[in-house]
Amino acid sequence: MQRTFLTAALAAVIIFISVPALAAGGAYEKGFGFTAGTISGIGFAKRTYQTEMKGNQFGFVAWLADNSGWLNFGYQKINFINRQKSVGLYWLFGTALWLQTENSYYPIDSSGLTLQKMQTYSVTLMPGAGLGIELALEKHLKLNIELPLSVFIEYDKGYDYQRYTKTDGVNISIYPIPQVSLIYFY
Repeated sequence: MQRTFLTAALAAVIIFISVPALAAGGAYEKGFGFTAGTISGIGFAKRTYQTEMKGNQFGFVAWLADNSGWLNFGYQKINFINRQKSVGLYWLFGTALWLQTENSYYPIDSSGLTLQKMQTYSVTLMPGAGLGIELALEKHLKLNIELPLSVFIEYDKGYDYQRYTKTDGVNISIYPIPQVSLIYFY
């Protein structure tokens, strides 16, 4: 599973680097920074505006350790409703993908004395849409505050240590979760 995880992380890095570069041909504005959100992803962000009113953003981060790891990749499309020099209002839609894996020891009886090693993993897809505000903090630095309505589609395979049972199923839930990006445009 760790080899598959490393392959997925490498593929996401290649996509993160190459797709924005291809999409930015004749770009109106390009920026790099950080993002944290359900559909934008968490981690490094590359934002490109193809015109004054349309753009996209990619977010990516990966973390691997001996017993666990996670990968996050997000993409969102941005369409401005109104844009001025220092502020803009836009609607957005996109999706993020989370992959998580962990090797842990779980109790297999109520005494907690008998442990079993188990690899758990989850895959979560988070599509969503909402509104955002872009604020120019300085000439090249912009803060984006967004409120998408996100649908969480999670496949989880692991162990419920409270019920002493293995889990293997899909959960679907909907949340309005704010997200934020800080982007330096060059």
